[in-house]
Amino acid sequence: MSSLKIYNRKDEEMVAEQMMFTAAVNVQLEQLIGMMQPKEVPLVNPPSPKELECLGFKLGEVDL
Repeated sequence: MSSLKIYNRKDEEMVAEQMMFTAAVNVQLEQLIGMMQPKEVPLVNPPSPKELECLGFKLGEVDL
């Protein structure tokens, strides 16, 4: 998370609270990402659905 705005009842920005909350959320997200297993996704010649092949398109021919 890169930006977060927290205001008090007088509509004043609470900078210290914003920084603490942003840091806490980022730490939790980093821990979550570290627990995830890497997954390999092949990008070369993915299988094309029959619906696209019927129209004459193949996913392997598409430039992303």
